[in-house]
Amino acid sequence: MRVIPLAFDSMGVRSMCCFIQGDCNILIDPGVSLAPHRFGLPPHQRELEQLTEKRKLLNEYSTKAHIITISHWHNDHHTPFAAGLYGSVTQQMASRFHQGKDILGKSLSGLNYMQKKRALSFLNHCSFTPADRLSFSFGDLKITFSQPVPHGAAEKIPVIMIVVEGERKILHASDTQGISGVDFIREESPDLVIMSGPPAYLMSPEQIQKAQSNILGIADHSGEVILDHHHVRDLTYREQVPEVWKIPKVKTAAEYLGHPNTLLEARRKELFSLHDGHSE
Repeated sequence: MRVIPLAFDSMGVRSMCCFIQGDCNILIDPGVSLAPHRFGLPPHQRELEQLTEKRKLLNEYSTKAHIITISHWHNDHHTPFAAGLYGSVTQQMASRFHQGKDILGKSLSGLNYMQKKRALSFLNHCSFTPADRLSFSFGDLKITFSQPVPHGAAEKIPVIMIVVEGERKILHASDTQGISGVDFIREESPDLVIMSGPPAYLMSPEQIQKAQSNILGIADHSGEVILDHHHVRDLTYREQVPEVWKIPKVKTAAEYLGHPNTLLEARRKELFSLHDGHSE
């Protein structure tokens, strides 16, 4: 089993999309987007270019996937059947993207208005199997979904985690932020856990400290840890949870691939301050 992070915040876009390659190929949380406003600014041209590149990459890997999983209904975690999103998505493209795939996703249970609206829009064009608390077998591969847990500190947004077990055990913890789903992750003891870290720009110091303690516990019960997404939208992310980043096996998705971090959203003010705001 090979794990390929495709699009993450450490790669310049909002996403947690991974591809698990094996006898049965799985595309996890295939969404990609940008923050419409950050630091009082729209996306920089560099971000728009990266969005286009990552959308092309996700489209390429969708042709190789047998299964698509969706942890929740934010646009950076699924490919919607909607025009917009800075021109990166169309209904025709979304139809091609999902065609012929087994799609396992968060059920409509417990969704708030916007989450349910996105899920129902998806169902108008494409069916999926609700996966909360369920397990599925595909040959020698077992896929298990957790019960819904809060989207970090945002308790009204439910998220499901996915465990893919074959030659290795991979756990994708989506937007748990080191706050929710901790017991489940520890009990599973995965070879690799992929999770969002705490966002300093949204959490209190007390919540960040709690997340650090939880992530340290997760690292004790896991092999490698990819910590990314909300966490790296602040250039001081390492200072926010310093004990976590002392652990060599904790990496961003970009670092996991051996690449430098490309923190475009976190650098948006800097990017706009350079030249005319369109290039470096």
